[in-house]
Amino acid sequence: MVVMALLSAAYLLIVFWLVFPYKTLVVHNDPVPLISKEGKVYRGSIAGFNMKWTKYTSAGAKISRMLIYKESKELVIIYSGASAVPPGEHDKIIVVPIPPWVPPGEAVLRTTYEYRVNPIRIVPVSWESQEFEIVE
Repeated sequence: MVVMALLSAAYLLIVFWLVFPYKTLVVHNDPVPLISKEGKVYRGSIAGFNMKWTKYTSAGAKISRMLIYKESKELVIIYSGASAVPPGEHDKIIVVPIPPWVPPGEAVLRTTYEYRVNPIRIVPVSWESQEFEIVE
């Protein structure tokens, strides 16, 4: 009887962890605008994006950034790391180094945050920038 009760409780906990609608991060201006008058970024330079978001959790996130090229649909991963922004509303310029080895062309920046909200679930949140041109 006790074993059945423990198994039932464990089952309910696992179901709860899998279906609970966790709210981690909401981006308010997707696509996020590039801070550049001409919409161009030079290879090996810094790109700035004016991002507005609300973070609802104190958990840190794994972050990955990639460039997605318009014509070739090529994906180029340019960053992988961690983020530890405190909860609350934020309106900041996100600074992203554009490596000198990326190919030129029309692209968007996709950033994905992965939040581990419990031992068996990761909640991903992604945003994209407006389209911009990478030039030599």
